Amino acid sequence: MASNLRGSSQERAYRYIKARILDHRFPVSHRLRAQDLAEQMAISRTPVREALGRLEQEGLVRREGGWGFAVRELSLADVLDLFDVREALELQALAVAMPRIEARISARLREHLDDSEAALLAGRATESLRLARRFHSAIAQSGGNALLTSMLEGLNDRIHMVGLSLAKRFPDRPREVLQENRALLDAIEKGDSRRAARLLRHHIRRSRELLVGGNRFTS
Repeated sequence: MASNLRGSSQERAYRYIKARILDHRFPVSHRLRAQDLAEQMAISRTPVREALGRLEQEGLVRREGGWGFAVRELSLADVLDLFDVREALELQALAVAMPRIEARISARLREHLDDSEAALLAGRATESLRLARRFHSAIAQSGGNALLTSMLEGLNDRIHMVGLSLAKRFPDRPREVLQENRALLDAIEKGDSRRAARLLRHHIRRSRELLVGGNRFTS
């Protein structure tokens, strides 16, 4: 029973800290002390330390000497590497998925974009971008390649963080993201693989161009 309670506390701590990192409530270099976090959540330090260890493995936090952890800053090189890997994996996922996308799957993809648009119109850009990632995840899942899907899922948190940073610097970017994804879905529904691949590549590289044009990056 004690083990189960610790496991559930660790999961709660993990979700609590991760959500605040991804939404920038815990900004870059923010110190994450297990004692402070445990008091905030009214749990012991052990599951918090375990949760921080998981987040370190995922690349979201870094260890800071002997006192604890801090939110990890992504360097420009880190983010450019991320874009390279993302483009390769998402283009492959799209190629695998295209022959399998039927009306039911297309409807689900459209629903993700409708939800993304509704969030954007309501002024919730962060939520809109999160739903945009669900759209891309759903494309990968529809291809049926579990390993490819898992690899992309492992990148989603960092992709979302980069997206939020770009949105802060370029407020029109969430609207552009929605338009680019609408065009991509149109090509998918028409079965135009070449156009879909071209639009997906443009979507990813557009964010990269904005990033490089800014000459600096702060996650």
